[in-house]
Amino acid sequence: MKRTFLQLLCFVGALVLVIGVAPSFAVHKNAGDLACGSCHTMHNSQGGSSASPDNLGGAPGGSIILLRGNVTSRAQIQNLCLQCHASNGAQADSTFAPHGNPAPKVYIDGAAGKGNDTDVSDNQVNFSLIGAGGDFSSEISGNSSTGWSPSGAGSSFALGYGHSVGLTGVAGKNPPGGDVAFSNDYFTCTNCHDPHGTNASSGMDANNINAFRNLKGIPTDSGAASAVALSANTQSYVGMAGGSDWDGEGPSNSQHIWPVYMSTAAFDGTDTCATDGTGKVNCYGVGVAGNTNATDGISNWCAQCHDNWHEDIGGNLNANGLDWHRHPVDNVLIDSTPNSGAGVDIVRLTNYDAAVIKDKSLPLAKSSDAGNKVAYRTTGDDSAARVFCLSCHFAHAGPFYDALRWNYLSGVALGSQSANAIASNVGCQLCHNR
Repeated sequence: MKRTFLQLLCFVGALVLVIGVAPSFAVHKNAGDLACGSCHTMHNSQGGSSASPDNLGGAPGGSIILLRGNVTSRAQIQNLCLQCHASNGAQADSTFAPHGNPAPKVYIDGAAGKGNDTDVSDNQVNFSLIGAGGDFSSEISGNSSTGWSPSGAGSSFALGYGHSVGLTGVAGKNPPGGDVAFSNDYFTCTNCHDPHGTNASSGMDANNINAFRNLKGIPTDSGAASAVALSANTQSYVGMAGGSDWDGEGPSNSQHIWPVYMSTAAFDGTDTCATDGTGKVNCYGVGVAGNTNATDGISNWCAQCHDNWHEDIGGNLNANGLDWHRHPVDNVLIDSTPNSGAGVDIVRLTNYDAAVIKDKSLPLAKSSDAGNKVAYRTTGDDSAARVFCLSCHFAHAGPFYDALRWNYLSGVALGSQSANAIASNVGCQLCHNR
């Protein structure tokens, strides 16, 4: 009898491994729901099978780090992550404890970076129809059977649509705007994210992992000397303490996104922005109001690799009477010098406010009003609302060059800084009306 039971156990184990990636039962956050076997396999060939963990044709013996995916090197970690986080992943439609939601999608197959937004005729995206971090489908392509790898612009080191996960040959090269070269010869999901998550319900735990999006305190190869602990008011509405859960972002579970923000059903342009705060946004908190430099914002995190693009990272540049050489980062929307030297308004927000009701206003970081769960400007909060990296760029990738949140029509390479026309109410001109 004992022998029969063991034979049955081996048969079931072999069957699970042969049919492909088995359903997962956990999110990364260690809330008692994490099942190691969702991502890892201990033996692979149990029951006599010589197939790879997911039957994708890999070498017998399994993938590296005991992973249940077609992963033969660390440059291919995305082939595991995207089983859940891609629209065409093997577990795209699976739901996960403790929220009962499918994994958010960072890759919508065939979307060319547009996520679920099928209409970008005005050269903008609808931030309720594309993931908060954007969509990698402009940079990579593939599926569960073949794996996902850089394609098109994503197969080169620069001048693409975003971060090129799976890119190799980067050792010795500097990230754009960075001073420290890559030491590893690849770039993938785990450069920025820790796959195991954190025990902390907010902020950052002792292992230097931020609760927000499992971001590493120090990204791999960043060369940063100390970790960036994001503000506790930097929150996503699903998977964070204080967030709220709901379904339906996208036409199906396989296209489920966590958008920058999503208006309430009653939001029709007559509500004020301040009343459109029901938790359905990603809050980008920053701990210090005014022009004083804060160290707990998303921009400081990005600057660990792209430090030359965060000009005020060392202190209160503008308040010391210095002119900006690059676009202000972490600066309040309207500061103590609202006019240019020629007397022209630096910021005019007529177009920005009009874009809010279309879900197309650029997101802002906030040093107050975090409880309102609003990621964009509201009336009277100009001294708290800050321009930051994600105001203008997607974190992952998008449909436009340089991961911009609007279409600049063509990439700007060295020696080709020609004028690229944009509409008078798009991109820069949401805040700077000419």
